[in-house]
Amino acid sequence: MDVQRNASSDKTPPTKSRNRKNCLRQNANAAIGTAIILVLCIHWHMAIFHTTQEFQPHDLFLSSFSSSSSSSRSTKKIKSLHRQRRTSSRDDYILSPICGGCSRSNFDQRSCFTIIKRNMERSKGKFTLLDTAKKLGEESEGCKLCDPVQCWKHYFNNSTDNYASNNGSSSDGGEHKQKHQSKFWKFDKASPKYTNPQTLLMPSIPPQLRIPPSRFNDIGAYFQEKYATNSSMDYLTEYNPGLVIIPPKMKKNLPPNAAYLLSLRVTPANNCFATEVYANLPRDVWNSVYHTATNYLGLALLDESYQMLPGYDVVVEIDVQIDLKRPTTTRAGEAVSPTFMDYRIFVLNMRFI
Repeated sequence: MDVQRNASSDKTPPTKSRNRKNCLRQNANAAIGTAIILVLCIHWHMAIFHTTQEFQPHDLFLSSFSSSSSSSRSTKKIKSLHRQRRTSSRDDYILSPICGGCSRSNFDQRSCFTIIKRNMERSKGKFTLLDTAKKLGEESEGCKLCDPVQCWKHYFNNSTDNYASNNGSSSDGGEHKQKHQSKFWKFDKASPKYTNPQTLLMPSIPPQLRIPPSRFNDIGAYFQEKYATNSSMDYLTEYNPGLVIIPPKMKKNLPPNAAYLLSLRVTPANNCFATEVYANLPRDVWNSVYHTATNYLGLALLDESYQMLPGYDVVVEIDVQIDLKRPTTTRAGEAVSPTFMDYRIFVLNMRFI
């Protein structure tokens, strides 16, 4: 009896064993819950306070999870990136003494800056760009933002510290000295990044209906020759593309490598060359270039690489078939644009519209 009593006393009571297991299970659950909450907090912090992948050394929350060596490396990386941005930012834009509003102002439906360049060329070196801009800004209300002496008042309050004095205020009798420089971002820096860019020419437009590449450098004279021959433009250009993905249900009726449907505006009207070319055209020639009743729709199938499929492009006329073609001038003789110009194609309910 004594041996059995001693043996039974060495065993842990079942109730205490279950309590210990429950305690361990609760501690494990608590540890897992704490880890989950900590991970969620880190992700929340990253989503709210971090917009780039660069480590921010002043972030106290994340710095507690990183070593001092990694923090030092991250700090050096950020300083290096900032130095690169400071040195390369000047290459991203062009500085000009002409205020930015000048290029967005118009006089008689023409860009003020185009008129400045034309007048400067006509002076044959007698006037500089600033001289020509100042003269036009003083004479034209629509082009007053081209005056480099006064245009800054449109952007700055007259009481702006040091600006008027740095530019030579007329109140002190001093001669005005232009200091303000406008920033014009370069197209290759400000535009979206291109992926697989393509220049597309429709084979269905014959060469005799295209502008000869040999005339690109004297395109203004070419326009005037065309107008003198038949008072209209008998060439075609294609531009303003629209692109849609071909719906799967429609692919069964098309070539197996057809991936996209391309739409283009096909017309003599264009603005594809230098702005001053059009500004220097006589008014009747200018109207003939810009206002034409010839306005077609170009369609083509493209593959995955945005290449036209041979034999699957066409140029069609739409406004005649639906009786919406209108003349290029009104009864009063004013030039008007065609009924349809830039055609757009969409996919709705797996069909083209």
